[in-house]
Amino acid sequence: MSLKTSNLAFKQRIDSQINNEVVRKALVKAQETIGANRQRMVDELGNWEEWRDLSKQIRNHVLANLDAYLFQLSEKVHQNGGKVYFAETAEEATQYIRQVALDKHAKKIVKSKSMVTEEIGLNEVLENEGMKVVETDLGEYLLQIVGDKPSHIVVPAIHKDRHKIRQELHDVLGYDGPETPEEMTAFVRKVIRQDFLEADIGISGCNFAVAETGSVCLVTNEGNLRLATTVPKTHIAVMGMERLAPTFQEVDVLITMLARSAVGAKL
Repeated sequence: MSLKTSNLAFKQRIDSQINNEVVRKALVKAQETIGANRQRMVDELGNWEEWRDLSKQIRNHVLANLDAYLFQLSEKVHQNGGKVYFAETAEEATQYIRQVALDKHAKKIVKSKSMVTEEIGLNEVLENEGMKVVETDLGEYLLQIVGDKPSHIVVPAIHKDRHKIRQELHDVLGYDGPETPEEMTAFVRKVIRQDFLEADIGISGCNFAVAETGSVCLVTNEGNLRLATTVPKTHIAVMGMERLAPTFQEVDVLITMLARSAVGAKL
């Protein structure tokens, strides 16, 4: 599946972003802030390279035994009452999810942030069936309401400042409040709360799946993911097949590293 995100040639897109003062300032601020927070977490944890080496060993072990762990995971998920579908292509994945949604007569779907679903073009497939798909991560939601695409894996709306976001909230949703992050967040929270309550299906990614228990581990810093995966009757987790850990003991190591490296946080 080919996803087109711009009508401009590649070099034109580079030039336009290099000369975008908002983007440049936002990226510098994010790099400095997250970088400084990450370094504090690295120093506090101690033995950072040893932790990294242990994480690498876990990941390489999983990759070397991927077929066995995928089989174990699948068996455990089935024992827990869930279903597993192995898709070889983006189209197979989206068509399976589409069929589940059709079988459930889904009208509204809420999603937490997932790079895999972004890459396979899931939203478009579901929307073509007349379903309303709502991104509930704050940054993703702010982009979705104006038809924009994420520009960063952790901070998807980093290319917009509060002035732009306030204007777009006003234009699309009639927001008349101030351009403070707290007020704008509270407004969006109130708007999408009803979407959670009305959703037929919740879709998430998967940071780690635990082969031993058939569990899905999800990492988030907003409450939207917990609502998206627990309020709707059906939860679909879309996972890159290597996102595995043998047991929760290994998950403990991997999440310790993930949170610190991603945003400079302990959890």
